[in-house]
Amino acid sequence: MPGADLAVVAANSVLEFVNPVRLEKIGRVKSGCRSVVALAVSPNGRTVLADGRMPGAVEVYDIVSRALRKSFDFGIGGVHALAYAPDGLTFAAAGDDGLVICDVPE
Repeated sequence: MPGADLAVVAANSVLEFVNPVRLEKIGRVKSGCRSVVALAVSPNGRTVLADGRMPGAVEVYDIVSRALRKSFDFGIGGVHALAYAPDGLTFAAAGDDGLVICDVPE
């Protein structure tokens, strides 16, 4: 499923998992956020980051099960950008009140 066979898009509070090659929906999950602004898929294609249910929160979802694996409360205000490091070991979250770099949860 990783790579070109997977894309994740947000529509309000819903994360849609799609296969852009086959033009089909794989699944969906309702996030804790009222309106998702930021998304990032891990380099290995196993997890996706989304801004969370409160300002400064980031949620980590498993791509296959679409289950919420972890939620972080960084206290950085509204999250506007998320990115994984190329090696997939850390990620960054940028918000109204700053930037946080965090180890990826196992």
